[in-house]
Amino acid sequence: MKIAITGTYSSGKTTLARACELDTGIPFVRGDTIRHIVQRNFPGKRYEDLTKEEFWLLEKLGLEARIIAEDEKNKFISDGCTINSVAYAITECGEEVKTRLGFDGFERRALTNAKKYTRLIYLPQKSPLIVMVLDRKLKVFGKK
Repeated sequence: MKIAITGTYSSGKTTLARACELDTGIPFVRGDTIRHIVQRNFPGKRYEDLTKEEFWLLEKLGLEARIIAEDEKNKFISDGCTINSVAYAITECGEEVKTRLGFDGFERRALTNAKKYTRLIYLPQKSPLIVMVLDRKLKVFGKK
């Protein structure tokens, strides 16, 4: 089983993926985080300060890291999916990114890899219920 949990940043992907790992025994997997890729490839720069060219490179590196991490496992629960790379590239670089050399291959690679997922779970950005596992106790915080 290959499960990808997708959604925007801070939607609870990692929290849910880790909880599912504990509950099912299916290993959690992720590629390099965007923060780590930025630190390694753009020393001294913050994510917010990247140029469109740098962001395009960031998404290409992130896609490859995720595919490599997922390919190492027969089954996994991932806190993201390869489709995210395409969405973020378009969001951050604008529609003109689609005209860049290599975009078609990048998009094809991301979408082809996504077909390997047994399940794809989408978490909307504003969820009325957030579940957090703290000190082995389940605490539920509802929207007020």
